[in-house]
Amino acid sequence: MLGNNKHLEKKLRERGKSAPAKILAVKPTVWTVSHGDPWNPETVVKLTLRLRPPGEVPFDAEITVREAPRHWAYAAGDTVIALYDPADHSSVCVDAEATEAARAAKRDKAAKDKSRDPGSRRAL
Repeated sequence: MLGNNKHLEKKLRERGKSAPAKILAVKPTVWTVSHGDPWNPETVVKLTLRLRPPGEVPFDAEITVREAPRHWAYAAGDTVIALYDPADHSSVCVDAEATEAARAAKRDKAAKDKSRDPGSRRAL
């Protein structure tokens, strides 16, 4: 299942659920997608995810997603937010907006914590 399929994402936003998902594996494919810029193609990769829905049994899913080189890349061990169909666990996609928002919040918190740490300040 293509993990950033806009139709699937819309359907899962309306009828599905959201859950944190750990990336277990990232496998490159031979495909790239170019949107008119041959110098900046998106790489297609397969992700193996372990979804941990609150109050439900965790399950694994394999999806195919596009990685834009100018954006964050997927890495094994990272956590993303996934959308899924509770009745069909093969219907899964990465919620890129929620994942990026969570990553931005984590970066902001780390920067704020670092600025509060007296040991992190340099003498002028």
